[in-house]
Amino acid sequence: GAHLLYIFSTPMLLKGKTAIITGGASGIGFATAEEFLKNGISKILILDLCENLSADQESQLKTCNPNATIFYSKCDVSVKSNVAKSFRQDAVKFLGTIDILVNSAGILNETILHKLK
Repeated sequence: GAHLLYIFSTPMLLKGKTAIITGGASGIGFATAEEFLKNGISKILILDLCENLSADQESQLKTCNPNATIFYSKCDVSVKSNVAKSFRQDAVKFLGTIDILVNSAGILNETILHKLK
C-alpha cells in the first residue's frame, strides 16, 4: 500500500520506456497501465485472459497518453508455454526491449472464498 502511494505520488521517469503488465485488463493491472501512461511510458503490452480490450478500455488508456503505443495480447499466464510464447513473439515484436515487468495477474479460487464465510 504505502509503496504504491509513494511511487504514484512522485513523477516517474518513464518517457521512452516499455512495459509489460500481466492481468492488465482490469483491477490493479489496469490502474497500473493508466498510471504508467499518464507518466509518459512509450509502449505498453497488456497480457490478460480476455480476447481483447473493450473499446471503452482502449479509449480510457489512450486518453492517459495519446502518444503512447498500446498493445494487447491474450495470454493465460498460468500456462508456462503461453508466457514463453508471449514473451518470444509479442514482447519482442511489439516492444523490442522490456524495461518494466508488472506481474498483476491473479487467480481466485472460489472454494477458498466459501471457507471464509
